[in-house]
Amino acid sequence: MKNRFKFQQLFLSGNLKDITFFWLLWLGFLVLAFKLAGKFYKLKPLFVFSGVDAWWGRLANFDGYHYWNLVKDGYIYGLYQSFFPGLALLMRPFYWLIGNYVVLAGILINLALLFVSLILLREISKDNKIQAGMAVLFLLSWPASFYFSSFYTESLFLALSLLAFWFYSRFKTGPALLMAGLASLVRLAGIFIVVSFILDRLVRLYKFKGWRGVVKPEVVVKMFLWLAIGGIGLWFYMVFLQIKFGDALIFFHNQSQFLAGRQTDKLILLPQVIYRYLKMFTTTSIDNPIFFVISLEFWSLILALTGLVYLWVKKVPVYYQVYGWLSLILPTLTGTLSSLPRYVMVIFPVFLGLYFLPRKIRWFVVGVNSAWLFLAFARFVQGWWIA
Repeated sequence: MKNRFKFQQLFLSGNLKDITFFWLLWLGFLVLAFKLAGKFYKLKPLFVFSGVDAWWGRLANFDGYHYWNLVKDGYIYGLYQSFFPGLALLMRPFYWLIGNYVVLAGILINLALLFVSLILLREISKDNKIQAGMAVLFLLSWPASFYFSSFYTESLFLALSLLAFWFYSRFKTGPALLMAGLASLVRLAGIFIVVSFILDRLVRLYKFKGWRGVVKPEVVVKMFLWLAIGGIGLWFYMVFLQIKFGDALIFFHNQSQFLAGRQTDKLILLPQVIYRYLKMFTTTSIDNPIFFVISLEFWSLILALTGLVYLWVKKVPVYYQVYGWLSLILPTLTGTLSSLPRYVMVIFPVFLGLYFLPRKIRWFVVGVNSAWLFLAFARFVQGWWIA
């Protein structure tokens, strides 16, 4: 017991030195997986990023190629409207200066943003240093966390969302809404940040003043103002899409055309999605490459649900719970868990909730996730689809 406490104090205290250590350890782990990838999986040249002939180009496979095209050319290709413009707007000035090296610049910026996010995650849970340390460990060992080192939006979105919640937890509503607005320009789930703030405020008003306090005209006007500012990125993008393409919701309507099994003509409830996956497990051979992907997606769902249920049981602040549940449920409404490992990795309340697992199960999860991470990253850089 004494040795366990000493280990926690040394490596899970959530201080800057520990965060730096785990960040560097994570980077080294990814470098090792990158070096050994060819020994585990054959290269699929057709699916490897072709924009640059350099090793770091493989960190922009699949969606990274689309973001690269957005940086270069904007919305001139079909279906690109499903990719929000936040990352492209940030990186375009770099493209003007350094051309295709913008991919490398984006990767380095994302690594720096991840480091900032780890510090913010510590600050959010600073009342419990061991929880902060475990949350950092859960995040870095997540099977899809290698996307934080790729030319993707995850690092930028996570940093903005954590900043929003950090400001809000310190009663700095203005900066919190601004960060939420910027996050909604990066991903659709950003709108759930301000929604969680609004519901949290309304719940507090109801507890102190009842329904009369909630429906006061000045309160209603204030909440609409919050929504306008906290979702300004989304509103800006929708106006742009309406003007240019005649459909403000084209980013949603295009989802069914990505060949990922998504349905947009009707909503599919989570129990139906779970049933579909259980059926797939019985009909998909274990040596089929898709078995790896659907297993990872289902594992991600189980862990996400576990973390969020623990948040509810432990009565953590409402805004964390609302944001977590809305962000998790939204992608499943299309009838699939496709890309869920990547969606969950930015739902940071999940990692705060997983801390409440029994100690031995915590470390089991970290170990299993680390194995998933190694194999998933090796597959990704060799041109195999993950999320």
